[in-house]
Amino acid sequence: MPSKKYNGNSPLQGLRLGSFADVELEVAKRSPRQALTTGIIQTPSGAIHTPKRRRRSKAGTTHPWRVSLSSDAGNYTARILEGRIFDGLLSVNEIAFDTQVVDGVAQAVGQNSPVDVNDVVCIKYTYAADGNPATIKFTVQPAGVDFADWEATEETGDPAVVTATFYPLAKIVDKDDSTLEVQQMATSHLVVVPICYNGQDLTTFTPH
Repeated sequence: MPSKKYNGNSPLQGLRLGSFADVELEVAKRSPRQALTTGIIQTPSGAIHTPKRRRRSKAGTTHPWRVSLSSDAGNYTARILEGRIFDGLLSVNEIAFDTQVVDGVAQAVGQNSPVDVNDVVCIKYTYAADGNPATIKFTVQPAGVDFADWEATEETGDPAVVTATFYPLAKIVDKDDSTLEVQQMATSHLVVVPICYNGQDLTTFTPH
């Protein structure tokens, strides 16, 4: 029968150690080292498997309000991956987009809109008025919109009365090779919130 010094009952081969810490240190010395890139880390208590981390490519990311472009003879059209809009911070009720029928298919108003460089793809929220409910649709703000003034307004009357606000989803920018690409801004579902902007009581959205 083999000696206990050389079997599994005595892995340290009879070495006398003063404390548990000494045992851990000796086991660590005898454990083979693994490269950190292997996904395995050796510890005195055994091997720990760590998942490999990969950076996600933004190009393949799918999320609410993802704007993509299609081109036909140099004319670009924006397609929006519609998200969800809730009518309050603590609400589960959703607000539906205005729809229209295009080629026999119902779609949100403003979907598949033509765009050009520096255009901004937005959600337009028109306030309820004269007994009519609030409406939501996609729209494109043309080049020249001040990026610092994202709560752009549509104003009528004297004095001016705010009737609608705009929420940016993405800006259309020019690449080096003279093609257009999307500079995405919004990636989360939204909720309707009231805000004070330059002394005005407005309605806009915030990530949900």
